[in-house]
Amino acid sequence: MRHIRALRRHAHLLLAALILAVGAVNILFGLNVLGGGLVDGPLAQFDEGLTEGFAAFGRSGQLGFGVALVLLAGGLALRLRSAWAFSTLCLIALLAANLLRGDRHEALVLGAPVLLILAVLVLFRNAFDRQEIGANIIIAAISLAAVLGFATLGTYLLGQGFTPVVADLPTALYFSVMTLATVGYGDIVPVTPTTRMFTVTFLVFGLGIFATALTTLFSSTVEPRLQRVLAPKSSGAARHGRVILVGQGPLANSTAAEFERRKQEFVRLSAVGPGGPTPDAASGRPSEVSDLQRAGVARARLVILAGDDVADNERAVAAVKLLAPDVRVLALAAPEHFARLRRAKADLLFAPTAAAGRLVAQLAEGEPLEPSMRDLVVGELP
Repeated sequence: MRHIRALRRHAHLLLAALILAVGAVNILFGLNVLGGGLVDGPLAQFDEGLTEGFAAFGRSGQLGFGVALVLLAGGLALRLRSAWAFSTLCLIALLAANLLRGDRHEALVLGAPVLLILAVLVLFRNAFDRQEIGANIIIAAISLAAVLGFATLGTYLLGQGFTPVVADLPTALYFSVMTLATVGYGDIVPVTPTTRMFTVTFLVFGLGIFATALTTLFSSTVEPRLQRVLAPKSSGAARHGRVILVGQGPLANSTAAEFERRKQEFVRLSAVGPGGPTPDAASGRPSEVSDLQRAGVARARLVILAGDDVADNERAVAAVKLLAPDVRVLALAAPEHFARLRRAKADLLFAPTAAAGRLVAQLAEGEPLEPSMRDLVVGELP
């Protein structure tokens, strides 16, 4: 059980390393260090006049996939949701390209690891829950530019298969933009099986990348603001009274018990379930945007992070500030972690273990405790 929890906690690093390795292998293939191009196979035999251009396109395509995956590996290491989405699309396209190889043994050897990594990526999709607006925009822009570059270069290298012949990069760029925009004036037409298959491929893949980019940007920028605009206004009493308590364990349980004693309205959000009697409880990942939305973060006045994992608390702060920038965040952590949580925009930091240590020192030295704390002490020292 401990190993499973450790695997889940570090799944993003494992997948980042795997994606990095796949990207490096594709770069080596693209540079013709390890073998032929990405699409050396049955399609390369359709048009004898395009053999040279097709081989060059295969190597450049493989190189492009490799560079993209290497860049996305960094985003996966940071748990970025957008990096996960674009990595999944790239692996699907890479898997399809490998299946087009003429050598079935080579296709199996190269395609099986990609399929396995794709399955693991889907299995651990919840590990990538970080929504960073700036990073999402950068990754989306790079992905769109990569698709456009892939289409332009491929059109230019396979230019003999179009009517009229595409003989320069500006014309290739024009055709690529018109195709991806689904305008299709018809002034440039693919006339060979190879160029037609290429056009269909980059159109489908490009539309997938474009849709993913729009979804990623919408979910991280427009959706939270739209929800706040369309959501019904909460009453003043609810706004002043609601607290979301995040985390499980003795500290979170004690805080929940004190809230109940004071009849304070609160919601308990825990990755493993309620963990104790609470007036309102929700189960989910504290750093997951959808789980915070279900807990009612837009109607809260304060979110208390009482979890033990500092990295999870950092992501939770970012998620809260993304959904509801005006909601204040109180993070409970050791003093050595204050700087990290402060950079994550936590409003208030408190070190409960250090505070408990000071109270113990007060008792040891015979100093009187505050009246509100005396019910926590039974007996007295001689």
